[in-house]
Amino acid sequence: MPVRFMIRFPSLPGDSFDPAALARTKPFSTLFLRKDLKKKKQASSKKATHIFTVMLPRLQDNFYLCITGSAKKTGGFDPAQPVLFRQKNKGRGIIKLNLSGDTLPVEYKLAVYDAEKKSIIDYEPGHNRTIGTDSVEKIVPVDCPASFLSKYLWKGAGVNIPVFSLRTEHSWGTGDFTDIMVLADWASACDIKLIQLLPVNDTNASGTDKDSYPYSAISSIALDPKYINAERLAHRLSIEITPEEEAEIIRLNALNHVAHSAVMALKLSVMKRVFEKDQYDFRDDTDRFTFFDMQREWLLPYAVFCALRDKYGTADHTQWGDYADYDEEKVQEMASPQSEDYHTVLFWYYIQYHLHLQLKEASDHAHKKGILLKGDLPIGVGRQSVDTWMYPELFDLDMQAGAPPDAFSGTGQNWGFPTYRMEKMLDNNFSWFRKKTEHLEYYFDAVRIDHVLGFFRIWSIPVPYEKGTMGRFVPAIPLYQQDFTAVGIVFDEKRYCEPFIKEVNDEVILFKVDEGYHFGVNMQQTALFANLPENEQQVLNELYRKYFYEVQDASWEAAGRIKLSMLTGSTDLLICAEDLGMVPRFTADLLHSLNMLTLRVQQMPGEGGGEFSDIKGADYLSVVMPATHDMAPVRLWWEQQRGDAQHFFAEILEEPGDAPYFCEPWVCEKIIKMHLSSPAMWSIFLLQDLLAVNGKARRPVPSEERINDPADPDQVWKYRMHITLEKLLGDELFNSHLQSMVKESGR
Repeated sequence: MPVRFMIRFPSLPGDSFDPAALARTKPFSTLFLRKDLKKKKQASSKKATHIFTVMLPRLQDNFYLCITGSAKKTGGFDPAQPVLFRQKNKGRGIIKLNLSGDTLPVEYKLAVYDAEKKSIIDYEPGHNRTIGTDSVEKIVPVDCPASFLSKYLWKGAGVNIPVFSLRTEHSWGTGDFTDIMVLADWASACDIKLIQLLPVNDTNASGTDKDSYPYSAISSIALDPKYINAERLAHRLSIEITPEEEAEIIRLNALNHVAHSAVMALKLSVMKRVFEKDQYDFRDDTDRFTFFDMQREWLLPYAVFCALRDKYGTADHTQWGDYADYDEEKVQEMASPQSEDYHTVLFWYYIQYHLHLQLKEASDHAHKKGILLKGDLPIGVGRQSVDTWMYPELFDLDMQAGAPPDAFSGTGQNWGFPTYRMEKMLDNNFSWFRKKTEHLEYYFDAVRIDHVLGFFRIWSIPVPYEKGTMGRFVPAIPLYQQDFTAVGIVFDEKRYCEPFIKEVNDEVILFKVDEGYHFGVNMQQTALFANLPENEQQVLNELYRKYFYEVQDASWEAAGRIKLSMLTGSTDLLICAEDLGMVPRFTADLLHSLNMLTLRVQQMPGEGGGEFSDIKGADYLSVVMPATHDMAPVRLWWEQQRGDAQHFFAEILEEPGDAPYFCEPWVCEKIIKMHLSSPAMWSIFLLQDLLAVNGKARRPVPSEERINDPADPDQVWKYRMHITLEKLLGDELFNSHLQSMVKESGR
């Protein structure tokens, strides 16, 4: 019987993950599936005496893990004649050798073979391994030092842009799902392998530009109607666009920003005429029946919700009279063909069906170009939504989700949507979250989990308040009076819990909840704290530190692991966590143990407390970015933060003298190259930051490039490309320059 060798790869430096986990995710098991090198010797002996298997890390396309050794079947240590591991299912590599013609023991070594150079280019460190005379069938664990493979691991570059920001020659004032195909053509020309989008869910609650906020959806699954290519459908049915509509199209497309409500009004006006002509064929369409049967659970209540929103003039379902509380029987009755509202309900089926087809077409086109699509899983859902109407027991409608003060906002953030009743979610095996994730698999290969820290604990702000500083973490272990007296403080509830000025509610040291107390996150900035004796301040500071950074960790880690395990266990999407903000110290280890990628943003302080995140020292299981959609793109940040820019220029870019006042193209290029050379699996850039390396391609005014400012509660998300995708695709000089940077980095 053959001897079986199981070669194990320890975690890579700084990581705690299965190095073959990549091969089991959707991008690497389908889109980036590794093919065996056909014209190179590979072992396939049917009478093998020795079998080697390995959980195979995903290496760059021209590199292969191999065995070379003293035996004839292992090439006699000839660098040009190794035996390559054959790719098997679920990331397993295998080599079968018949060594019956060799005298044992024989020596061998693991190595890396370069298919371009047709030779081994690197060997594992240490002494040669030995195959002895033992012929008992067994699995022999052999540890393989993974450090020598680190520089050969697969890495990719990506671009990040919202769909609404895309501009083509045929746009109607915003991007359509079909525009993703042109973006994919451009990405392919530049060797960019990933397109990252913001959430694409329907957010149309008010009919105003407030609906531009992509993280406050009226449905956790339904797609946003503003992304439909109405012109294509109208043309297919020979429906003419009126002169008034033509004028509006020209006006909207000339704007340098997105006018969300006007775009929606235009597209719905045209789509209603399209539907009127197509509705009877649609009713009998067998493909439509298949789609409806598969999506009925969310589609039917969504369509009824939209019909009721339009009938009552509000998405606030508490104002819907007999429909204020979700009633399955009433909803089914309204959606029946005999209902007077059936025509309207069918219209919303029609819209979602064609949105589905167009996004799926875009996804398929991107895949043909060798590009994966990365979607976004929002942490919340709109307060006025199908989900809160159908499942009120899953939400705490008395609270609002947000974030404590951080690099994005000095007063914290209030996102407005309700927090979750996690105990109810868990009672149902986390099915609400899992269904959202499963639906993304129709179109996407990877997903960004928005605010993953919310799965540990969520910053919760009582409904009457607006400031993020009025929040606290839920769940959190409270302090009690004895905790203060134990450290020598004479506890005075009134002094700690009541502000000097009654109207300034966040000017407190502690919030009282039931019988316990929770620290206000801005305790040190309050007048109450400033007027305390210095020794009392010191004691409170230490309690504050332990409360936020020690006491809660074990319970938060356990809670996060349970929820995230349920989520990751139900999908084969590549999962990228957005772990920014007030990050618990266990976060990276926990996420990596679940094979989730973490995020490093250069503008933000790193784990070591430095002014900037260490991109050069990023873990492999991570995404690095100069900036996110919530930040100022590089050029704008450079101009707004002159002191930080000077420090960055000297310390990170290691350039002498004064930093240029404007972020010149050569500076932007150096930043891009720094990220491309990072050891992180993915280096992803805002499109604005990629264009910034070219003086002609970049936007003239950097302040027009910002997508979102979390410090602005009235923010309208309206960033739009200043050039068309067709023009960008035709800019061969810029594209070849960007492609060369990507190729030189090994991505």
